[in-house]
Amino acid sequence: MNNQISRYEYTPERIKNAPEIEYLYPDFIVRGSISVIYGSYGSGKSSIAIYLSKNILESNENIHVYYLDFDNPIQVLKSRKIDEEITKYSGRLKFFGPKNRNNAMNEVEQIFDLAIFNHKKNPDIKILMIIDSLKNVARKNENGLIDSRFLYENEKRAQDFGISIVILHHTNKAGAISDTKDISNFADCTFHVKYDANHHIITVEPDKQSRYGVLPRAFYVNPDSRMIEREIEYSASSKTESERKLIDHMIGLISSCGGLNLSELEHETRTMRASLHIGEKQFRSIMHKNIGICWAAQRALKNALVFYTLKKQPNCETAEEDDVDQCTKQQ
Repeated sequence: MNNQISRYEYTPERIKNAPEIEYLYPDFIVRGSISVIYGSYGSGKSSIAIYLSKNILESNENIHVYYLDFDNPIQVLKSRKIDEEITKYSGRLKFFGPKNRNNAMNEVEQIFDLAIFNHKKNPDIKILMIIDSLKNVARKNENGLIDSRFLYENEKRAQDFGISIVILHHTNKAGAISDTKDISNFADCTFHVKYDANHHIITVEPDKQSRYGVLPRAFYVNPDSRMIEREIEYSASSKTESERKLIDHMIGLISSCGGLNLSELEHETRTMRASLHIGEKQFRSIMHKNIGICWAAQRALKNALVFYTLKKQPNCETAEEDDVDQCTKQQ
């Protein structure tokens, strides 16, 4: 009996020789974990999942991604050019959709069986499975809600083989995880997604109960395609209300004139900055840290920094630092 129990004991040697935590995406997606990304409809969950898939595939040729999209019709995948991504990664990216939505749970189970089979056949390959979304594949109780008794049954089978799982899920009207708190409680990490439509930024914030040292992230979204273009500094996305008011004003100002240098912007916003209690040093910091997020910038003559809209870059090659009209006359 004692010998049998000792097999479960965490000895100092066993703890010392345990493998280090491995991230598929730095400080975000942990290998072998079950992560839930939740948010309201249109908050950018699918955009994040697709961005993660491409980034992870790009960074490691030994990773395969199984994307179970039971939420979006194939026409949406076409608009997102998923066919090009599947071709690009030549067999390492697989997309699956429902053949019969009334049989979705059985179809999902078969896809998990395939992933586990392929991992057993080639244990050196790392597998990431993305499920979009939980409400379409989970077992329901008599009230039509997700039944926590069967929650993550397929995911935990795959987890035993080191397969990583990312699950997308929706919030309810109150902004909390819909159906049951066990969706968060039974997961290793949960992340709340929010979309700032005014500044085209998606933020992803880990819940406090997440088991790993994951960090918040922020991403810039192309306003036309609604797909993520790049990751940005999270600190640039966490703005105060005063900063947001100033930024909105700045975007309108830059758009209307076509391009302004820093001295011109300081002059034009002096009254508003005073009402918002934003000094010159803070103003310059806001302008610089939001380059590439809220506006673009380029150097002109005498090393002057000229700001313009992200969508349209004016020709400011000859702009002078103290020449107020040099940029605007070109419009």
